[in-house]
Amino acid sequence: MQITMSISGRIAQICQLDDDCIAGHYGLTQVPSNGRRGWWFTGSVDAWRKLANDVDFRSVGGWDRGGSTRKSDGLHGRINKYVDKHQ
Repeated sequence: MQITMSISGRIAQICQLDDDCIAGHYGLTQVPSNGRRGWWFTGSVDAWRKLANDVDFRSVGGWDRGGSTRKSDGLHGRINKYVDKHQ
């Protein structure tokens, strides 16, 4: 199953992500935003889970405590909602 969702600029900045990192490390492909907010990507559920795990790791202060994400930045809930809706 392919999922198309956005990544906020805030998540990208805190996790020090750029288009190449997201594409190469996570296996997501950028798609046009069509005027919507955030950076839009498509990829497999596993690719999104890998990114979501790293965002969650940041929320508990992983890597650099000065650049922690918030629990609300978590992507797992959005992934679960998408999967439930499209099964």
